[in-house]
Amino acid sequence: YFDDARYNLALSYSHLGLIDEGIQAYEVYLETCPNYPGAHVDVGHLYYNKGDLQKAKEHWLAALKISKDYQPAKDALGLLKN
Repeated sequence: YFDDARYNLALSYSHLGLIDEGIQAYEVYLETCPNYPGAHVDVGHLYYNKGDLQKAKEHWLAALKISKDYQPAKDALGLLKN
């Protein structure tokens, strides 16, 4: 349940537009739950919105490494081509 709380905190920060706080919360969550592709996609979007395209790409690729057909990660990588 503690990991769920960490994820929910990160998600809440993201929804409130608190990018730096969201990134920090997702990174803490991913230390204990590194194999959840959704969290990688979510934090990737925060990095993207912050302008750190390299970190965004790293997380989106990490999501695909976990789940090669994870469509949200594929869609996110498409943002880098525009």
